[in-house]
Amino acid sequence: MQNPRCRYLLILFIQLVSVISFGQYVMLIRGEDETSTPVKVDMGIILDLETVVGKVMHISVLLALADYHSAASRSAIRIVPHLRDSKKDDVEAASAAIYLLKDVQVQAIFGPQMSTQTDFVIDIGNRVKVPIISPATSPSLSVKENPFFIRGALPSSGQTKAIAAIVKNYDWRQVVVIYEDSSYGAGIVPYLTDALLEISTL
Repeated sequence: MQNPRCRYLLILFIQLVSVISFGQYVMLIRGEDETSTPVKVDMGIILDLETVVGKVMHISVLLALADYHSAASRSAIRIVPHLRDSKKDDVEAASAAIYLLKDVQVQAIFGPQMSTQTDFVIDIGNRVKVPIISPATSPSLSVKENPFFIRGALPSSGQTKAIAAIVKNYDWRQVVVIYEDSSYGAGIVPYLTDALLEISTL
């Protein structure tokens, strides 16, 4: 898709389906069926509301939930969103997660967007056994090592084949990789190196 907002809306839809499926699972565990009183599923949402992407995701969540609740008026699940702003800060994101888990007692958390924030929140989610559904893309965030982490977007390592294809198309023999000097920025480098070596470019 050319429009990145459309891509985020698609990712968001997939993540909301995951939360709804989780709610169905909770119903089965409790022994409830479709004729029971609707089960309230508290869902935490941690977004950077100072960013355009965060604002778009917030509106998208509200619209998706409105559509879901109007289409499924007799549904056995009522998703109740609890929004917190991470303010582009790792500590704020962790604080928001603790608040949502301890005070609100959410059953799942959607977000945060940034990989550095998600790393903190995943650790908290693993400790209390609550799923964290995040669109963070850093390959260093491992689904295998974190059983309660649900990746809501393709990792950035998935882009390396496309980058290598562009380099090959222009028949470039050497490239200079510029990346953020952090564990998240450098996380893509080994994958990019492998992709470039496959096409004999250094």
